[in-house]
Amino acid sequence: MISKTAAEKMIDQSSLGAEDGKMKLEGIGGGWGYNFGILFIPHEKISIGLAYRSRIKITHEGKIKLKNIAPDLQPLFGGSSFETDAETPAEFPEIISFGIAYRLTRDWTLSFDLEWFGWSSFKESELEIEDEIPEANLTSGSAPLDWKDAWTVKAGAEYQINERLSLRAGYAYVQTQVPEHTLDAYTPDSNQHNFSLGLGYRINTLILDFFYMAGFFEDRVADNAILSGTYENFVHYAGFSIGKEF
Repeated sequence: MISKTAAEKMIDQSSLGAEDGKMKLEGIGGGWGYNFGILFIPHEKISIGLAYRSRIKITHEGKIKLKNIAPDLQPLFGGSSFETDAETPAEFPEIISFGIAYRLTRDWTLSFDLEWFGWSSFKESELEIEDEIPEANLTSGSAPLDWKDAWTVKAGAEYQINERLSLRAGYAYVQTQVPEHTLDAYTPDSNQHNFSLGLGYRINTLILDFFYMAGFFEDRVADNAILSGTYENFVHYAGFSIGKEF
């Protein structure tokens, strides 16, 4: 598994009589895990599947970049900008998935999926900085996350128009893993309601799949020591895949 992380934030420098500074973190890392699954077909119209994906430990290695550093702090950083190597570890959760599909007619297929995510593996966020500047509070450290395990429920339908073309629609409820006491602007997450449309098209041995999904996040009100306020989110997802039969 290859993973990339990126984060940006503004730094309040008003107490130093300067405009906000900007900090950017970028990193990439990789790790190994394993998957296995079982497909059971008790009837020609019914398919039942169970899958498991293991936890994957990854250390993202990259850089921290600072820009627009306040004049009073520039002697510590050697100028108005600063860059240093950094790394942050993460342990992606194990996932257990269960799904069932029922072929209502020759053209219609209904499906239901249930997934469990072990997000409690994200206990804290750690950051190791190579060139620390303690006088400016730029040091290695960690912050609590205390994420919790969460569930996702999905339901969908597919209509086979002909041998080449099929249409799909679905709904998914995604439970948030972020508790209120660690909710912040980096992870302003909440329970989601996702609605999707898609289509599949076959060209001889090529299989093309397209989808669009609208993600509606429930409003989230937080009152904690990090940042209090109301969070509102809405996202668009789109994608496609190409497969080939041999």
